[in-house]
Amino acid sequence: MKKYSRDWYWYYAINSVLVILILFPLYWTFISSVKKPDELITSEPTFYPHTWTWQYYDRIWNYDTAALTSATTATNNSSKKINNTTGSVTQTIGIDDAFTNSVIVSVGTIIFSIIVSTFAGYGLTFFRIPFKEVIFILLILPILVPAISLIIPIYKLLKGLGLTDSYLGLIFLHTTAMLPIGVFMMRNAFSSIPNSLREVALLEGTSELRIINSPEKTMLNIALAKIAMGGSQFEMKWGSLTAGSMISFIPIIIFYTLLQRYFVRGITGSAVKE
Repeated sequence: MKKYSRDWYWYYAINSVLVILILFPLYWTFISSVKKPDELITSEPTFYPHTWTWQYYDRIWNYDTAALTSATTATNNSSKKINNTTGSVTQTIGIDDAFTNSVIVSVGTIIFSIIVSTFAGYGLTFFRIPFKEVIFILLILPILVPAISLIIPIYKLLKGLGLTDSYLGLIFLHTTAMLPIGVFMMRNAFSSIPNSLREVALLEGTSELRIINSPEKTMLNIALAKIAMGGSQFEMKWGSLTAGSMISFIPIIIFYTLLQRYFVRGITGSAVKE
């Protein structure tokens, strides 16, 4: 594409519009997290905060690890929230502990997903397996199944295995959900490797080698929802929700920015054939 040509201008104009559309929700979330309450909830929203405040971030990060406060029948300074339908006490943990729980489950899921997907992708690429293509299609077919339809059978399975209310149960659940796309990406990656390299290596002697109940094990997204609702099913604190969302976005954005080239390479790897 020639620089400063008509196609060049169209290319950058279209991509600039796409970048703005993609980044606008992130921008809106951020400005919503730093607006005053009366400016946040209004019939005439603004595209920038007239008065900046960091109170939502302070509330999210220093949230009390005790029970949620303010029930419809309790006072605002109460340390416990009594559910007005069941009479139960709704509890949560601090965002730092919830963040730690999410990191544990995420790292465990990544490790298991990579191991299983790598073995499956390698085998489906280089081994002579009967009905290999059919097996591959069956492995990625669950992508088309709505996750909501699997909640009850998955819960019964985890309960039967004694894996409810445990990190291992969530890691097992998320790993299973990641396997279809993981196997697809790994098979594409191995397909870009000439089989002759594998044969040379063999000649050299190389071998072929989310149900949580306890408050202290609450995941980040669940903790944010509870904090934002303040323990009430009829009240949503949008400032706290947007502030918590921004906090949870940052590690994801950093992680993806550093590794995006490998992510794209895994998807497009199958375009290179021997």
